[in-house]
Amino acid sequence: MSSSNNIELSTFPEHPMSQTVDQRDDNSDNFEMSSTEDYQISIQQSEMSPNKQHRFSDLERTGDQSSSHEDDDLDQEFNLPRTVDYMGHPVVLESTNVTVSWKLKLQSITCFQFLLVVGFMDQTIGSIMHYMLDYYQVDRSQLSLLFLLQLLGYVTASFANEPLQKRLGLGNLTNFAMFCVMVTCLGFYWKFPLTLMFFFSICSGFGIGTVDCCLNVFVGNLKYANQLLGVMHAFYGLGCLVSPLLSIHLIELGWDWNQYYLLLFCFATTAFTCSVIMFRNETKWKYLYMIEHKHLKEQEADGDISQEPASTTELLRNKYILFFALTLFLYLGSELCAGIWFFNYLITIKKVVERSASYITSSYWASLTVGRFVLGFVTGHFFENNEVRAMVLYTGLISGGCAGFWMFENYTSLQVFFIDIVGFFVGPVFATSMVIAIKCFPARIGSGGIPVICGLGAAGGAVVPWVMGNIAEKLGDGTSGGGLVYFPNMMFTTFTGAFGLWFGFYLLNRKKLENYEKL
Repeated sequence: MSSSNNIELSTFPEHPMSQTVDQRDDNSDNFEMSSTEDYQISIQQSEMSPNKQHRFSDLERTGDQSSSHEDDDLDQEFNLPRTVDYMGHPVVLESTNVTVSWKLKLQSITCFQFLLVVGFMDQTIGSIMHYMLDYYQVDRSQLSLLFLLQLLGYVTASFANEPLQKRLGLGNLTNFAMFCVMVTCLGFYWKFPLTLMFFFSICSGFGIGTVDCCLNVFVGNLKYANQLLGVMHAFYGLGCLVSPLLSIHLIELGWDWNQYYLLLFCFATTAFTCSVIMFRNETKWKYLYMIEHKHLKEQEADGDISQEPASTTELLRNKYILFFALTLFLYLGSELCAGIWFFNYLITIKKVVERSASYITSSYWASLTVGRFVLGFVTGHFFENNEVRAMVLYTGLISGGCAGFWMFENYTSLQVFFIDIVGFFVGPVFATSMVIAIKCFPARIGSGGIPVICGLGAAGGAVVPWVMGNIAEKLGDGTSGGGLVYFPNMMFTTFTGAFGLWFGFYLLNRKKLENYEKL
């Protein structure tokens, strides 16, 4: 219960109308009243409106109270899972400790599966771009509009995420998001005209953005969030790693480029089915309950009961939200740009054969995947509650790797080494940023601010590749893709700019960030 990563359930103020809950004794058929001190859930009448006074009441507690697992303090104290009544609707409360909850383990695996599908989707266009260029008879700058329109869907999803969760709940919202991905896969499989493909890119962006926002908040509030987010985003990197190898291999076997999307449709359908099963208790009532609960705790701690949730305008004016969004914009944009255009850079500028280029590109994603997995545990073990220091270290090493990639552009083997170094340390950036933001933002800011950060930050994944696409087509020696010669310069500029932002921000806000004072 001491972990700052959890939404705790132990500190409700007292409520004069709170009720004790019946508990069946293991050695008797009789019911006994459980201790009010241990199991009472209440809301202080003097601090709440009459409507709020009657929202919370215990209905049921299930599970084995005699469990002796040392790490299961939450389950032992509150006998989770259990059901409470919130505004006339049942809400199932479950453990946030993945080491003691089998259901949470399965939910985590489902989250990993989601990010695996997202990784496949994000990297596929870069892998099959040459075939799409030939099929649609367009240039790279025109095809790069797919990235920009995916951005439109992603940003829309980020701003709509909180109101949609309030209306649908996390379970229904993730189901709908994966359905959008399924529709996109079918659209690309049927090879519609390019104008319709633009629509499917918007649909894909909305689905991916919704999944990203929902899962980052869900996993970020669990115990061992650094490790779990690291593993979850490692599966994104795994999807990006496998996609170029698998797509090129299948095309060499005789598949058309569009048939690969039928395989992705099967992956997305499996993820959709798992979502329906595993997140059925994540209703809108549970989301509202947990947000109000966390907000009440902060009000009690601050002695301020008048705070209201931040408006969209306030969120967009918050300098800390803008900082997180800008740094993620540069990092995620550069990360995806490297994965998409590095392949084309090797073929066009370095004259590497397609199969070798796919292997080299996959080495970048392999490094990123390993970095997310390994450094997630390193951050959780050595930088717990000091994640800001880890961020400064990682971003500095990324900048150094980019410098090497640019300086040794005449030596392909050294470039591969340095781009893999970049990928390794880029790996944990997104997950660690989310952990810092979740810990630092108060409930009134965090519930709406985290999706905004995800949306504005991940917009870089569309904008930076699009900018690189225009540079590739319109600059250079005038040949198709000649501007890719500036690819190393682009990577150094964006990654180093983001490092400068993090380093300067850390120096200016060192005390507040390291003490996790609310921003």
